[in-house]
Amino acid sequence: PARKWDRPLCIMVDEIQTVGEQHADTIRALHEGRHGLPIVLVCAGLADSRDALFEYGASRMQIANVHTLGALAPDECSSYVKQMLDSCRIGYSEAQLKPVTEGIAERSEGWPQHVHTETAALFRGLDKAGCDLGKVDFKEVDKMAKAYRGKKAIEPGRAW
Repeated sequence: PARKWDRPLCIMVDEIQTVGEQHADTIRALHEGRHGLPIVLVCAGLADSRDALFEYGASRMQIANVHTLGALAPDECSSYVKQMLDSCRIGYSEAQLKPVTEGIAERSEGWPQHVHTETAALFRGLDKAGCDLGKVDFKEVDKMAKAYRGKKAIEPGRAW
């Protein structure tokens, strides 16, 4: 019962742009709060997510409640990869690093989750290459990144 809840429950939904008619009743019920429970609905998705939510009943969603994070710029992707390499004490030259970071920025299109999967694949490749960036098999890294991306997320304990 609501009176026994001592704090709100936050329900987070990712990929909300894929909401469809089969989800409409649930989305409407959570959004409108008719259940009387202290539930906060937090949705994440692509730029058209607000339109999809609006279509399926989240009509009280004000523009002030919508925050666009957007993609990372290429230099932000590069900075992230460089910081990861530095924090793990992986040696590299700028000549080695540039094509790696540019490739990750390009393939990920700057989307943070895709930068993460690209970097996870790179580190798996580094592990196999004895942490030597010059010995990484980038064709294999690219295959791993595509496989990770196809799974939507890296399974815990499986990436390493």
